[in-house]
Amino acid sequence: MKKKIEKSIQKIKSILEIDGGDIEVVDFDKNKNIIKIKLLGVCQHCPMAELTITGFIQEELRKVIPKVKVERI
Repeated sequence: MKKKIEKSIQKIKSILEIDGGDIEVVDFDKNKNIIKIKLLGVCQHCPMAELTITGFIQEELRKVIPKVKVERI
């Protein structure tokens, strides 16, 4: 499971980096299906960050972990 998450995160990173952003996985609670992330670079203060999390990051991660929830710290 961890390798699938890492592969998905790498894909997400490559897209965020185009605009000067980045992502870091801080924690994964497999019992609750929650991935805690930290946005970096321009993504930290972007007014569209929440949409990026729910509309892009969470959806990409759901391809490998259905029903996963992404939380920003």
